[in-house]
Amino acid sequence: MAYLSVINDSFTDNTPLAKLVNDVKIVVKAFTCFTGTVYVELNGVMIASTTSSYLCSCNTCDSLVFNIPRNVINKAYNYGGKNILSVNRQSKVE
Repeated sequence: MAYLSVINDSFTDNTPLAKLVNDVKIVVKAFTCFTGTVYVELNGVMIASTTSSYLCSCNTCDSLVFNIPRNVINKAYNYGGKNILSVNRQSKVE
């Protein structure tokens, strides 16, 4: 089992006042074949995860798509401020 580094990205929310984010779609493109779990965190709060086995050859890895609803997003979303999105995977690298 290998714990691979976390990928972080950040953005500043620009949602107009009195408006809410309805949902978020996150697409993670796999760059290597692996078997394991992918975790998505928003501001340090896990908002999604999936376990998957990829049987792929070079440059044909699939994407993981996370559709995250508002009730989950609102647990960690920072309206009007900086948000940090992290993707981490615990996997057996092939």
